[in-house]
Amino acid sequence: LVWGHYDVPALRRLGPGRFTVTLLRDPRARILSLYRYWRGQAALNLGWNGMNAAVCAAQRMQLAEFLASDDPLLVDYIDNFYVRRLTGQYRSFCDTDPLRAAPARSLDEALRALDEFDFVGISEDMNGSVARRGALLGFAPPARVEPVNVTQAAMEPLPLDDPEIAAQLARLTA
Repeated sequence: LVWGHYDVPALRRLGPGRFTVTLLRDPRARILSLYRYWRGQAALNLGWNGMNAAVCAAQRMQLAEFLASDDPLLVDYIDNFYVRRLTGQYRSFCDTDPLRAAPARSLDEALRALDEFDFVGISEDMNGSVARRGALLGFAPPARVEPVNVTQAAMEPLPLDDPEIAAQLARLTA
């Protein structure tokens, strides 16, 4: 069993013959959750400081600035994240952004990669996803899956009704 936050190129390096599962989340909710999480963490609690430049940046920025950032380290986590994870096309590893250079090709490649998974679940429907996965694998799932990994840190309310925030979220999840 291998589990964690891996991109598809890393999973492919593990070799063939594996049953692969991924759980996806509404991309806008994922970005907002990541921002909240990073704002509520001590960067050093997540590893050495150099690894957490994106966390430190989120802690210095208000949401609108965070969403508008062109910092390659942030771009990799918030700009069309699922396309990047499905294709391995990251901004921080290139002089130019490969996703922005060929968005249609990147999307096609991401959709082909998504088709490689044996099971794709949706976080917002965790109970249904677990039930479908159980049926596929022949096990009886629990009646209810309790949420885990929920950020409890108190922070200021996010200005989600701000048109600039909405426009940035739309751009980042195109």
